Amino acid sequence: MDAARQVVGRESDLDSLRAALRSASGALVVGPAGVGKTHLVHSFLGEVAARGGRIETFVASQTTQQIPLGALSPVLAQAKLVNSSKFEQLTQAICALLGDSEESLAPALMFDDVDLLDAASADVVHQLASSRQASVWLTIRSGEPIPAPIESLWRSGNIHRIDLEPINRDCATRIAEGFLEGALARSAADALWDLTLGVPLYLREAVHDFVASGLLRQGKQGWEIDGPLEPGHRLQDLLLRRIERLSAVDRGLVEMVALAEPLAASLLSLGDQDAALKLVRRGLLQWRDSTTRDVLVSAHPLFASCT
Repeated sequence: MDAARQVVGRESDLDSLRAALRSASGALVVGPAGVGKTHLVHSFLGEVAARGGRIETFVASQTTQQIPLGALSPVLAQAKLVNSSKFEQLTQAICALLGDSEESLAPALMFDDVDLLDAASADVVHQLASSRQASVWLTIRSGEPIPAPIESLWRSGNIHRIDLEPINRDCATRIAEGFLEGALARSAADALWDLTLGVPLYLREAVHDFVASGLLRQGKQGWEIDGPLEPGHRLQDLLLRRIERLSAVDRGLVEMVALAEPLAASLLSLGDQDAALKLVRRGLLQWRDSTTRDVLVSAHPLFASCT
């Protein structure tokens, strides 16, 4: 059960990345968790590689964030520059280790979750992009703080910003059918949409869970649902990991809203109101009415099932 490799419902976003390659030094892709930021950038960089471009992917994490140049440590170790703080040496070493690109293409560097970049690595990324020694392709979840050097690249026009939203119902059906390698019955497509609201990562895990449990099986009208849909282990684990990474205050508020929604914001303490604003920006809570902003609900129905 392999997903179709094409990027479904993101054709205009791919065009935006191509435009950033032509006219800038890369792009910052922003969107909610699971919306497909990494998959989109990987697909685009596959095109760059096919044209002869050199690609390198770096991983930022809470662990590397505590180490100066931690995100860049693998390439710096190869260049024997682990203890160097000279940007010129660092940037030249990174480009040299990437090898040669086609003459018209600078080396392309991808950084996932740039909010977790250590300060020194963020400065190196800024230097590489602003000097056009490399193009940089960055992802970050909505609501997470953008490191100052990265924000400077975007605001100065050195890189473009691309904001992703969940895909629409038709695209969600096409993605699920790609995973299943077959057509979905209309009722099954509707049920999967109601559960996942077009978040591709949730959709993938849900399809795997429901096929494994027998809730999703082939019938006369294609893949059909046989019974009520409840999140399986894979989907629950995914959601729980996201919630468990929150602080105790934020996690408690997400759980409170999930259990009591709709929840009037006036019932919250000032501290919880500040936390609620942050969680709305991060896509975990949302206002029932974005104009009045007086009632909070879960940003996704799956959160209520996992608290």
